[in-house]
Amino acid sequence: MLKKTLLLTLAILILGIPRLWAQNTSKLFDAGLEKFKTGYYKDAMVDFTKVIERNDQYFEAYYLRGRCQYELGKKQEALADYNRAIQRKKDYAPALLFRGKYYVETAELKKAMEDFDAAIKAYPQFFEAYVERAALKEVELDYQGAVDDYTKSLQINEKDKMAWHNRGRIHQKMKNYQANIEDQESALKLDTGIAMAWFYKGLGLEGAGKLRNAMTDYEKAIGLGVNSEEIYTHAGNLAFELYRFEKAVEYYTPLIVKYRTRDPEIHLNRGISYLRLRKYKEAEDDFARCIVYDKKNARAFLNKGIANFRMGREGSAFRDFNRAIELEPEYYKTYEQRGIIYFEQKRYDLALADFDKSISLRPTGDAHYHRGMIRSERNDRDGACQDLLAAKELGHPRATLEYPKLCE
Repeated sequence: MLKKTLLLTLAILILGIPRLWAQNTSKLFDAGLEKFKTGYYKDAMVDFTKVIERNDQYFEAYYLRGRCQYELGKKQEALADYNRAIQRKKDYAPALLFRGKYYVETAELKKAMEDFDAAIKAYPQFFEAYVERAALKEVELDYQGAVDDYTKSLQINEKDKMAWHNRGRIHQKMKNYQANIEDQESALKLDTGIAMAWFYKGLGLEGAGKLRNAMTDYEKAIGLGVNSEEIYTHAGNLAFELYRFEKAVEYYTPLIVKYRTRDPEIHLNRGISYLRLRKYKEAEDDFARCIVYDKKNARAFLNKGIANFRMGREGSAFRDFNRAIELEPEYYKTYEQRGIIYFEQKRYDLALADFDKSISLRPTGDAHYHRGMIRSERNDRDGACQDLLAAKELGHPRATLEYPKLCE
């Protein structure tokens, strides 16, 4: 009887060993998972390796050990573990996703796309896989495909702020400005601190012609730490277009000082901004630098001439005007501005000749107003009134005041 009892007990113990072994393996896996989640990758690897030694079909352990390897910079070893996980379970979506991400890094884009496709087929609700595939489609210039994948990911997880932002970016590339604006607004509802969402919303608003709103968003993005040639170029150009010359100088300066731009237009526009702010020396320096990068830039010579004249360098000023005319003889603005300087010097015959030429090329309020005032000075009332009326119709504010006094 005792012998039978001992044999029965031994049988129960033997039969229970595999179950106990499996329980211990599961606990070991869970311990490794907790270490992985908290960033203790080396310790987690030890646990996952022990799990694999106990059960070499434990595909989740291979996958997570691969993730640890990747985080520790051992990318080839990570790939090997992803492969082992997929060999044991071909439709294991997480391993397919991360192997695909590895292939993106190594520029094996066809393999990456195949893995993302397989991950989505295995788990159609895997929104992270749609996001990664969308990013890859963007690289391959399949913008509509990228939009479609971001849309699918958002149908699964509408709280993914970066998916909203990135779909908006693609819309911007496709010149779907309103769609971009709406997507960036959705991203910002989830997190107002996404600096690049403010920038891209600004791009959309600028594309839609809402310039002041765009300027506000660029300033918000810069305030949140966006520092790049692209944003300073957009912000500087827009501030310049809106006649916000102090802001234009502020945003152009990093392009010139930090990024050392050789773009002549940046130097020209900052110079004009300085000119409008009556900082003539700074303006002249920028125009000179513009000419270094573009020796045939007539507008740089024109504005350099104005700056030189305001600093009392009359000879240099007129040499600059003459060079501007040599380079671009049909540019109305050079004649107009030189005419205004002649007007200020009371050299009326030379001024009239320049205004006549300027108006023949392109009538402006400034040219008509100043020619009208010369004609008035010379008692040519009819001619003066014709010019002042033309200037008034072109919106010249001083002509609007002078015309009733002289002509009505």
